Amino acid sequence: MRAVAVLGVALSFAACGGGDSSQPSGSCQTATDCAGAMTCVSGKCVACRTSVDCPSGQVCVANACVSAVPCMSDTQCKSAGLVCDPAAGRCVECKTADDCGANSFGGSAAAAACLGSSCVPTSKCKSSRDCAVGVCAPAVPPAWPTSVGGMACSECVTSADCPTGAACKGNLCIKVCASAGATCGTIDGVSCGTCPSGGVCTASGTSCIKPIGGLSTFGQSIEGMVVGSDNIFVGVGRTPGTIVSVARATGKASTIATVQYLAGPVGNTDNVLWYSAQTETVSEALQSSPTNITPIYTFATGDDCYFIAADDVNLYCFDNQSSGSYFGIVQVALSGAGTPIKFGGATARYDADYMFSDGTTLFFSSQNDALIGAYPVGGGPLRALERGIQNVGGGFAGDGTSLYFGDKSGLNKLPVGGGKPTHFATLPAIGNTSWVVFAADAMGNVYAGSASGLYRINGASGQSTQLLGASDPHVLRLAVSGTSVIVATDTGLFSL
Repeated sequence: MRAVAVLGVALSFAACGGGDSSQPSGSCQTATDCAGAMTCVSGKCVACRTSVDCPSGQVCVANACVSAVPCMSDTQCKSAGLVCDPAAGRCVECKTADDCGANSFGGSAAAAACLGSSCVPTSKCKSSRDCAVGVCAPAVPPAWPTSVGGMACSECVTSADCPTGAACKGNLCIKVCASAGATCGTIDGVSCGTCPSGGVCTASGTSCIKPIGGLSTFGQSIEGMVVGSDNIFVGVGRTPGTIVSVARATGKASTIATVQYLAGPVGNTDNVLWYSAQTETVSEALQSSPTNITPIYTFATGDDCYFIAADDVNLYCFDNQSSGSYFGIVQVALSGAGTPIKFGGATARYDADYMFSDGTTLFFSSQNDALIGAYPVGGGPLRALERGIQNVGGGFAGDGTSLYFGDKSGLNKLPVGGGKPTHFATLPAIGNTSWVVFAADAMGNVYAGSASGLYRINGASGQSTQLLGASDPHVLRLAVSGTSVIVATDTGLFSL
């Protein structure tokens, strides 16, 4: 019978190259007693009860999600004690109740139904009082065995029979909210939760976000974002570009500067800074009093300042003008004193796509040079942290001990002292676009975003939590401020 045949299934699938999920244990009465998307079978929390509980490409066998084995006929599944579902093109536990047979699941007149391509225990009934769990429901072949006489104990008939966060599908209570990672909103008519006052549930249901008033849309052109204690500064557009200040408390937006060929803004402890290629001037304003704008340095004709970064003492630029004096990575004192320092001396030149300074070291990434490097602030020899890196993602972040950068499959981690990078977090593929690392917080988390979503990744374990999905506003810039995450998207500013 099927109950005997499935005992060796997990090993059979492993031999075929499938990866078995661990089968968690724990006592339970219903699926709500089990963590996450786990479910309850015969008093134990398990990874799955049917293949409906498993991720795409996996099937449920002996309450474990295993990689599906492709098939065209039963002969390809027989050695594993399974049958072929030609419509799905994979081996499954059952197509009909006849594939399950009588077994020792327990209960009077014990039998098994084929639900979700898996054998599920049931027993015949006349009313719901006959069922220890669930309700008495119509049960007709081929999914249900004839031995139950047309009525059998079932988990549900409607979603009202299911626990909170679960929907009734094919007489099974499916934890649709947990499976989708949803904490708010509605899925299949089931509430996944509500947001606190002022919060809005995202379309994906993964987060409650709080709109920060001001601009209703930024489009796809955000040149930079600085988050201060009182105001958020956003560089919108480039030709022309505007520096917009948005009050965090009220959401009121004010344009503080309009420039041609904008780079920035970037920020340090007290100031917000930006560059205008039209006037070749770097300007700054106090974050607490952004209407007082001060020009701090004007480059000579032929020089430029793109891909800027700043600390409390210096501004850092990538000058891409070969006809100018610097042509490379340049350090400029925010006091305006002295002569700009060209890193690498008179001849060495590296592109810089993204930069940041911790006050003692300037880190940068270069797509053209396939390089992640570091220079001592004030000048000195290049320290190549890693060479030969292809497809360095559109972002760069650090937490003091490690550097994080993205590629097409997720995030990589590189020690600031040098060494080989490790791929520590795999995220959903997004075609030819790289994941973008925007920020790292003080609690060891790294944030990666793109048009396909936003994830928080634990820097130690690589475990990821989805905060925004592809159906939510597209992430263009991100910053961490205390316990809040501030996101600039194509539809405005949000905190979460």
